[in-house]
Amino acid sequence: MPYNLREKLNLVKNKMEVWFTPTPIFLVWGWIILALIIGGLISVFSFREFIAKPEVGVIRISGPILFQEQTDEILEQLRYAKEKKTIKAVVLEIDSPGGEASVVEGIYLALLRLREEKPIVASINQRGASGGYYIALASNFIYAKPDSEIGSIGAWTSLPYPEMPSEDILPTGPFKDTGMTRQKAVGQLEMLRQSFLGVVLFHRGEKLKISADELTKAEVYTGIEGLGAGLIDEIGSNFDAIEKAADYAGIAHYQVVDIAGKMAEKVQTEKWGVTQPTTESKKELLPTYYYLIESR
Repeated sequence: MPYNLREKLNLVKNKMEVWFTPTPIFLVWGWIILALIIGGLISVFSFREFIAKPEVGVIRISGPILFQEQTDEILEQLRYAKEKKTIKAVVLEIDSPGGEASVVEGIYLALLRLREEKPIVASINQRGASGGYYIALASNFIYAKPDSEIGSIGAWTSLPYPEMPSEDILPTGPFKDTGMTRQKAVGQLEMLRQSFLGVVLFHRGEKLKISADELTKAEVYTGIEGLGAGLIDEIGSNFDAIEKAADYAGIAHYQVVDIAGKMAEKVQTEKWGVTQPTTESKKELLPTYYYLIESR
C-alpha cells in the first residue's frame, strides 16, 4: 500500500477515535442537560400538584336579606363555587334573621342546585332564624353554637289598606292600588307558612323530635334546644363545619378559601354601599312577605 494512502487512513482513524471517545467536557454537558430535564419534569409535576390542590370554599351570609342586590351578591358567590373546579365543598357561615320571602327562596333554590354537585355544610353563628334557617336547610349538615338562635319557622306581612274611593284617582280595577283584598293577603301568608313547614319536614324528616304544629308556632330555639328538637345535626364551630365539608368531599390535604375574597381578587367591583334597610323604611302598596325575625 502506498505510503500516502496508509497515512491518510491512519489520519481518518485517529479523527474517528477523537469523535467517538467521551471527553470530560462532553460528560459535563451531558449531566447538565440531564439535570435540566429532570428539574423541568419535577417543576411541571409540582406546579400541577399546586394548582390542583382541592379547596373548601366559605360563603358568609350576614344580616337581614331584604333587597335583590344582596341576593345577587350571594348568588354570584354560589355560581363561582359551582364553576370553580378546585372548590370541592362549601361551608355557609350564617348569621342572619332572614329576610324577604322571595329573595330567601332564591338563595335556597340556588343552594339546592349547588348541592347536586358539591356538598354544603351550614354553620349557624349568633343567629340562623326564620329565613336564615330556611337557607341552612339546603345544606347536607347543620352546625350551630350552643346559644345560637334558630327556628322561627313562619312568615309575616303587613296587610294592605282597604280600598277607599277618591275623587282625584281613578283606578281601572278595584284592587289596582292594593293588589288584593285583606282576606287574600291572609291566605297567601298561610301558603307561605305551609311552604316553609314543608321545606323543614322535607329536609329534616325523621330527625325531627317535635310535631309540625309545634314548629309552626314560630318559636325561637337555642342551639342546644334545636339539637334536641332535631332542627340541627350537631353543636360545633366553623372549624368543625370545614372539616365536615372536607369529609363529605373526600379530601384530606386542602385549602380553605374565602369565596368573596377570591372573587374580589379576580374582578375588582365597587362594594355594595346601600345603608342596611329596615322593614319600616320599605314602603310599598302591595303586601310584602318576610321570613324574618326582628332584632330584639
